Amino acid sequence: CDPMHEFHFNAALDIAKRYHLEDEYYVLLRKSLIVHKGVYGISLMESARVYFERIGNQKELARTLCNLAAELLLHGDLEQARSNYQHSAEILRSFGAETIYVPINGLGDYWCLRGNFERALSLFEEAYREEYDAFTRIAIRINQATAHRKLGHYDAAAERLAQARFQTAEMPRNMRSCFPTSSSVRHCSFMTEGNWRRSTRFS
Repeated sequence: CDPMHEFHFNAALDIAKRYHLEDEYYVLLRKSLIVHKGVYGISLMESARVYFERIGNQKELARTLCNLAAELLLHGDLEQARSNYQHSAEILRSFGAETIYVPINGLGDYWCLRGNFERALSLFEEAYREEYDAFTRIAIRINQATAHRKLGHYDAAAERLAQARFQTAEMPRNMRSCFPTSSSVRHCSFMTEGNWRRSTRFS
């Protein structure tokens, strides 16, 4: 973590706490993966989950569950991650939120880790249909390519990667380096950990 990011994040937390800005304080805790990873980050997000559940803020609860799931998945707590992603998706679906693609994409990663690439591919395809942001659509295309490759669908995998590269070429030059040109793998995808995190959690 960049020390300056951590400094400003903690300063924002202090201000929210000092002025009793509870909602803002717990929204910041929900975003704690910006600076805090692992067990500590999970504990901060758990505090946010309890708060949003208590006050009935379903939108923030869904976002918190999704962020928790992304970190839990990285730390091997697969079943709790799956449960959080599913709960997040159910909440977001209940009020027609456009951001439902985030937990759906995360569930695809869960099934990749379980070795069920057919189910993962179906979820990645659903996530792609739900999302219109160029950056995330490229990330989901890469996930689709990985699932196809694991299933032995090499032509389909190559096609999805070609589509991702074409979409990348249409992005501003300073964003193109965010996506890989090799077939290195993070979990079940061609993505780096940083980009994987961004495609499976809320900022």
